Amino acid sequence: MRTEKYTPKLRQRIVDRDNGECQYPTYSEKRGWGKCGQKNHPECHHIIPQRQSKLSGDPEVNNSDNLITIGRGHHQTAVHPDMEETRRDYGRQKKLGIDKPDSYNHTFKKRDQKVKEGQKYWNTDFDAHFADVADERSHLMEERKDGFFIAGKKQK
Repeated sequence: MRTEKYTPKLRQRIVDRDNGECQYPTYSEKRGWGKCGQKNHPECHHIIPQRQSKLSGDPEVNNSDNLITIGRGHHQTAVHPDMEETRRDYGRQKKLGIDKPDSYNHTFKKRDQKVKEGQKYWNTDFDAHFADVADERSHLMEERKDGFFIAGKKQK
């Protein structure tokens, strides 16, 4: 496992590893527990967030075992519920004609404060599940020389 900078290439590698599917857990009476599986607007979620890692000094935040694909809806509402209000506030500020709304900066400052106080600013309910899935999926895949995952094949 290698530690690297979070880049569009790394993001794409994780989305490819997860088949572009939202890994957020869902439950139904008929099927039991499963994953959301939607492919709309995939985002990479840092299980241990970058902000948390930066302030704690943990250098392993951008490895494949700490990243998982989640659809935008689950990522920005269920995992990071503060983003819903942030987006609404940003829209209100734009409608008022504010050229550079400060909604996101305000949210990020609140997150930094929570981290400094030892609090989590994200929903941690499924962190252990996400870590297990990311670890399992990463180990099922072989990494090619260009860094992209390929299922069940060895790159020559």
